[in-house]
Amino acid sequence: SMFNERGWARCAICRNDVYSSNLFKVPVADKPNSSKQVTNFKHSSKTKHLLHELTDLDKKDPSAKSVVFSQWTHMLDLIETPLKGSGIKYV
Repeated sequence: SMFNERGWARCAICRNDVYSSNLFKVPVADKPNSSKQVTNFKHSSKTKHLLHELTDLDKKDPSAKSVVFSQWTHMLDLIETPLKGSGIKYV
């Protein structure tokens, strides 16, 4: 756990005290059509580059982890298919 025995830690950004009692879980929205896999996905130059970078990182350091952000959650849904196809694990 990131918290010490007293139930607090320091924020990595602002260094203020963070107490476990002040945290809450954010509900995650269900994906509409999550059972449908995207089969007609066509790579853009950005998705090709993303997959290239992720596979290169995995070759260099298999224990490395990455976080991929997108302003559009639909893009994250779309990228699942090429990630699976490349054998890249994701959550």
